[in-house]
Amino acid sequence: TRFVGTAEYVSPEVLDDGEATAASDLWALGCILYQMLAGSPPFSAEAEYLIFKRIQTLDLAFPESFHESARGLVSDLLRLSPAERIGGGGSYGEIKAHCFFNECVPPIDFDCVHTLPPPPLVPPPPMPTILGDSVENPQLAEILLEPEDRKSLMDRQASTRWARFLKADEIIILASAVLKRRHLSVKRRQLLLVDGPGECRIFYLDPDAMELRGEIPWHQRLSAELLPRGHFRVHLP
Repeated sequence: TRFVGTAEYVSPEVLDDGEATAASDLWALGCILYQMLAGSPPFSAEAEYLIFKRIQTLDLAFPESFHESARGLVSDLLRLSPAERIGGGGSYGEIKAHCFFNECVPPIDFDCVHTLPPPPLVPPPPMPTILGDSVENPQLAEILLEPEDRKSLMDRQASTRWARFLKADEIIILASAVLKRRHLSVKRRQLLLVDGPGECRIFYLDPDAMELRGEIPWHQRLSAELLPRGHFRVHLP
């Protein structure tokens, strides 16, 4: 047997080797609603094992800003027992009749919602960019150093463990440990933003094996989206 799915959305009965049913999808619906309103999954941790433990013990907390009716709906969906979940008996009418949907402005009409046009997609805010010798954000002006200061910084960074991955005349602007997630895999990586003659680079390393694992192509339209709990996404054009 092989687990397939997103760790943050898997239901407790599946983790306990139970059968996945329609009620398991209701659990996932509760997780999705939570993430849409809070900006992060209801159950998250640095490793899948810890995520699963939080799910199995219903280790769930709501932000103070979480709306009361939304909290009620999510709580009714995220019940450990599939039979106790709202709609778990096979009738989804009680979900549609929940006050959360009636309090929407205008109220949601489930009979015609499929005919409504989708909302417009809002692009993420642009990330301050550094192009050649110009800086679009004055907060980043500190990285434009005088030649002697740049040389001094390069000399100091030459003794760091990341120096072997730098090209000629590059300096490290930012170095940070991150977790790279792909499906159920979580790997530690070292992310580096470096500035070189005429261009910047973003790449990441395996800090244990000290090997280059990948590079994020630099582009004028590159942007970053800051997420709760120290998470972020890098958007490529």
